[in-house]
Amino acid sequence: MSSRLRILHTNDLHSEFNNWPSVVAWLKKRRQEAIAEGEDVLLFDIGDHADRFHPMTEGLLGKGNVLLLNEVNYDAVTIGNNEGITFSKEALNNMYKKEEFSNCSL
Repeated sequence: MSSRLRILHTNDLHSEFNNWPSVVAWLKKRRQEAIAEGEDVLLFDIGDHADRFHPMTEGLLGKGNVLLLNEVNYDAVTIGNNEGITFSKEALNNMYKKEEFSNCSL
């Protein structure tokens, strides 16, 4: 008997919160489909989820973005060049203090 793994990912979300409900709905649907088919599922964000152009991201220094990612139960998240060049190392460390991912790579 072989196991199947479905990998879902997001990237380059750039604090586009107007699209977030659609992204969440799509991810939940795909996760439910995979589970119904007996597959294991991993969900990753592979960078550039936080863009400081958005007032919430700027005001909360990305912490609001991380709370949204927590709500979708990501397994792991990494930073992209956007976070890496627009946030200080201290801000990045603080941004992820309340992360609930299985693995968080900074």
